[in-house]
Amino acid sequence: LMFLQPTPPRLTKRSRIEHWLLLLLRALALGLLALAFARPFLKSPAAQPPSTAAGGRAVILLDTSASLRREGLWASAREKARDALREAAATHDIALLAFDRSARPVLDFDEWRRMDAATRETEAGGRIDALEPTWLGTDLTAALTAAAEALAGGDAPAADAKRRIILVSDLQEGGRLDAIQSYDWPKGVEVALVPVTPDT
Repeated sequence: LMFLQPTPPRLTKRSRIEHWLLLLLRALALGLLALAFARPFLKSPAAQPPSTAAGGRAVILLDTSASLRREGLWASAREKARDALREAAATHDIALLAFDRSARPVLDFDEWRRMDAATRETEAGGRIDALEPTWLGTDLTAALTAAAEALAGGDAPAADAKRRIILVSDLQEGGRLDAIQSYDWPKGVEVALVPVTPDT
């Protein structure tokens, strides 16, 4: 080193980035190119069908026979039917049957699914309010078998879907329930009793 002449350090101009936008665009292009070659698998949520997510079905059987004309019974029956509707609508598709000597449909599963999800409970409740008790007797066997067949008809739900019949009735004597013993009851269908009792 004794033979080398000392030289002062040279100050070089620091390089500065002058075109930030161009740099960002080039970096973005390289990033997109790398992403395209990586072929990422992006999960998207599956669209839910208009029917209830849980996939269950419930038939509300509302007794409209002459015995419901006793004082206070019909108002109580309608209120309990609306409560059952409110509770079941969260997890089930709903059908509504009114019955006396025979069962008649008031709302079926297809209609329920076609209704707007935000207003279907209100519309179904309006149909309950529009019903009136008749002057006919009660046939519980005809009502229960009609409800069971309504659950089995149409597009069948999944095998593990819950299927319920919610019976709103005063369960009067002479309701012709004995004949249900000869009916081949469908497997997995449960019946929930909602009794309507008179004040006296």
